[in-house]
Amino acid sequence: MINTETLRCIESVLMTQGKVSKDAVLQWMRHSSLEVLGAVHELVTYSPHWERVDPPLEEADLLAFLIPFYRRCLLEDPKGEWALSRYEAAAAIASRFRALARDEEPGQQVLLVELKNLLAQVYLGNDSEVQTAIVTGALEHVLEEPRFRSFFADWSKHESLKQAYDLAMEWAICHER
Repeated sequence: MINTETLRCIESVLMTQGKVSKDAVLQWMRHSSLEVLGAVHELVTYSPHWERVDPPLEEADLLAFLIPFYRRCLLEDPKGEWALSRYEAAAAIASRFRALARDEEPGQQVLLVELKNLLAQVYLGNDSEVQTAIVTGALEHVLEEPRFRSFFADWSKHESLKQAYDLAMEWAICHER
């Protein structure tokens, strides 16, 4: 259920330039509404918003929020102003890969591994609609970057992930960055 008061509060924070309390952000991250969580996603993943969280979020906080949020969006395919549709979530995951690859901090590697695991788990446990979104919305675009191909190479040897990897590689080779 959407808590309009919470959503309005987050929207207000997004429209202003002042600091926002880490405690408030952590509380919002635990909300059950995907619409509220979508607004939180905007706050914690896009500059200059995330830079205003004071004190800054820890990598563990971000990981604990992003993985379940993306999972729910991929599975539930919500419609709303802030919640990410299935394909928007897949595209956001691809964008996170590109952003994290530019960041040399050790904690970023953990998030890359967790995002990769999320894609595999959701792909393996779901129907062709969800699988197609993962391949065309995320994996193809991640693999456009040659540096990620070895990171996903184990998919080419996995009986149930090989087809996804092969389809994504067909696209990726033609659209290499």
